[in-house]
Amino acid sequence: MHPKNVDSLFSPYLDSIRVLSNSDGTVKSYTSGLNHFKAFVESKFQCKINEAIVRIKNGDPDDVYRLLNEFVVYMYKLGKKPATIKVTFASAKGFLRHNGIKIYNEDVK
Repeated sequence: MHPKNVDSLFSPYLDSIRVLSNSDGTVKSYTSGLNHFKAFVESKFQCKINEAIVRIKNGDPDDVYRLLNEFVVYMYKLGKKPATIKVTFASAKGFLRHNGIKIYNEDVK
């Protein structure tokens, strides 16, 4: 069971998070993070998130790192606290990896 207003594209990823964490709170936090990520990506690319994923996959491999960095800045400007940004970042990064986008932890740092 997912929280209300979950994009269907997020459901498989959230199912995997539920299995790993066995925590409704974690799923709720990740859902919130993904909704922020969706709003950010759709405003940046001016398209739906699934179309943006295709663009990211077909673009410069470094684009995903710039995108994630810009997302962190976006969350900071929204006034989110560091702990919230950390969870939101983890949810976005995991979602992208779940959708076949290669992200290397060494390059994220």
